Amino acid sequence: MRCVSGIHRPDRGQIFFDGEERAFHSPEKAREAGIETVHQNLALVEDLTVWQNLFLNRELVRRPGPVALLDRRAMRDRAREMVSTLTVNVPAVGSRVRPGARARHPRSRRTIASGRCTRSATG
Repeated sequence: MRCVSGIHRPDRGQIFFDGEERAFHSPEKAREAGIETVHQNLALVEDLTVWQNLFLNRELVRRPGPVALLDRRAMRDRAREMVSTLTVNVPAVGSRVRPGARARHPRSRRTIASGRCTRSATG
């Protein structure tokens, strides 16, 4: 999985994706092709909120001139939209995912980590 998702390069063999031989040299290149990985440790930052974890390393920005600013409102709105389509119980997008919070339940953590992949696939 690490070779397919661009984390490692294969020592031998070939990777075919959509009928073509492919080599992903970084997770970003694999992501651009539509490949996402939910790692076993779920890679959530406990001090961040649900919406911040969903957009971690995939932040939406607006460019009011030469600088890029995080579009927090757009990310919160898109996170609410994503969470509203799920059939599992996920904490509010403004909730932190640290232990002791409702988001610490393994099912909620998996859903948040999987949601990051879904968000990436839908743009």
